[in-house]
Amino acid sequence: MQLSDYVLEKMGFIPVSPARRLIATFHSTHVYQIAGFTFDELSLEPMRDNLDGISYAIAAGCSVNAICRKLGYGDFVESEENWMDEHACTPPYLVVHLAQSSPHEALVDRIRKEHDSVQTYRCFDTAKAQLRETADRVLPPLLSAMACSFSKYPTPVRFLPKDIASFGVLDDGTVLQDICISSSATLSVSSKSTTAEIENGLKSGLIIATSFNPKVAKLFYLALYDDDPLKKFLYFFMSIEIKTHATFNKIDHEEHISTLISPPSRLAENTYALFNSQRSTCKSLRDRFIWCTVCIWPQLNDDDVNDFLQIKRTRDEIAHGAISTPTSTIVSKAEQLAIKLHLNGI
Repeated sequence: MQLSDYVLEKMGFIPVSPARRLIATFHSTHVYQIAGFTFDELSLEPMRDNLDGISYAIAAGCSVNAICRKLGYGDFVESEENWMDEHACTPPYLVVHLAQSSPHEALVDRIRKEHDSVQTYRCFDTAKAQLRETADRVLPPLLSAMACSFSKYPTPVRFLPKDIASFGVLDDGTVLQDICISSSATLSVSSKSTTAEIENGLKSGLIIATSFNPKVAKLFYLALYDDDPLKKFLYFFMSIEIKTHATFNKIDHEEHISTLISPPSRLAENTYALFNSQRSTCKSLRDRFIWCTVCIWPQLNDDDVNDFLQIKRTRDEIAHGAISTPTSTIVSKAEQLAIKLHLNGI
């Protein structure tokens, strides 16, 4: 929505004449409440990596301001107590920081100054749009990977989105503010964790994130943050389906067949040819899932295959109109199976 000059002046945006050219590099800070475990450190040391060619940093702790200072960008909010009340959240937190590699410039004719920062109104829409696209590429695989990495905790671990701040940094180091906020409230049960356990979980999450197929990551991420059981189930199912077909296509089938069978030497050539010809007919999702489990997924067993078959039947019943909503049990099984598949990097 475009505001009038009168409204902008009432908001404190003072005209600048002549217009001033500002060059800023934009950043975004994404704050998640961690539900499922607690610990006492104000902030752990940041970890840095990249996904899809995009650099990012993460850190966890019990103080959002302490975390952001560790990341090198100063306090996140003036009053952390007021912020916690406003967003109905409690520590600990996971903070993800993203930064653009290239600066953006704009001709600014109105500026509002606050403390050591300046504010502009809709002068960097392109930069903010690109920042959102960057977040869309990094956050789904990263948060999905963290859900997998912390899946072995006795209580479910969730990373609940609480706040987002986007801002620019001018050439002289001045902060150019452009803050967007969203919040939600959730009740959860947590268990006590050690610093080492959390650091190991975060490191594992960074590794898992690099192996996520972008399409699978998007579906997995949507499933994690959707409250509708039907959508959640279907998103998890589709992530399992895509993962299965992609894994099947990567298998060196001849090599695995040779390790699974031991034909007599007098018929080795034709025995392998027979099994290879049978493999070419393996096109159904069921057959491919079982074959991937045999060859590639040692973390799965007969119980997991039986769960998959039950999940597949439920999906078929939904597709054929026999049922309209999956049970909470089958949704949970779909989530746990999707997590298990991604604990293995292949």
